[in-house]
Amino acid sequence: VQAGPDEIASWIAAQEGRFTVLEVPVETDNLTIHARQLSQSQFHWQRLLVGYSGWRSPEVERRLRRIEQRFPQPAVLDELADLGVRFVVLLERRVPGELIEQMRRQPRLERVDDLGGASVWQLDAERWPAVVRPSG
Repeated sequence: VQAGPDEIASWIAAQEGRFTVLEVPVETDNLTIHARQLSQSQFHWQRLLVGYSGWRSPEVERRLRRIEQRFPQPAVLDELADLGVRFVVLLERRVPGELIEQMRRQPRLERVDDLGGASVWQLDAERWPAVVRPSG
């Protein structure tokens, strides 16, 4: 596990307000990805849709699998908005190109930054403070 904040955690830490973050692909069974998310969350202290401990209730597990299978359909975006998701971090090398195209066609999703191999998309931008561009 990386000792300091990665580029994603630093970016999230610079944003104003209290919100939830979703990383895509969700990969519900990939414990390495989830360990990195949990470890890096100590540098920004925002909520993670995947949870905080590595343990998930059956209800949360079902929700994550549904999101994993149906993102970015409008019904999933509604659910994410209800859960307070502000940012979707897209690990672009880990998703098919057609998913990126589907996201581009969703008017509720706005690509707001690029972080190396990841892009950050904001859901329902009008609900949130302006995006902060971290220096450095």
